[in-house]
Amino acid sequence: MTVTIEPAKRIEVKLVMKKGQKADFEWATNGAEVGYNLHGEVPTDPTVKAHIYKRGSSRAEKGRVEAVFDGVHGWSWRNTGEQPVTITVKASGQFSALKKM
Repeated sequence: MTVTIEPAKRIEVKLVMKKGQKADFEWATNGAEVGYNLHGEVPTDPTVKAHIYKRGSSRAEKGRVEAVFDGVHGWSWRNTGEQPVTITVKASGQFSALKKM
C-alpha cells in the first residue's frame, strides 16, 4: 500500500489482527523523515487503552508486530515537513486486512 501525507497532516494504516498473530512489515518514505507511532487499539471498545509498540522519527523501518489483543495494529505517521511525503508499506503474515484508517 502507498499513501501520501500532506504537510502538517497525519495518516494511519493498520493491520486487522487477532491476539497472538504475527506480521512482518517494512515501510519507507520517498526520502523525508516522518514521526511515527506503531500501536494497537480496539476500535469497538474505547475502554481498552491503545498499546504502544514503538515510536520515533525515521525514513524507514522494518520488523515484526505481535498483536497483544484482537484489534487493529499499525502506524500513525505525521509529516512535519513542508512537502508531501509518500510512504510505501509492505506486510506479510497473520492478518485479515491492511487498511487506511
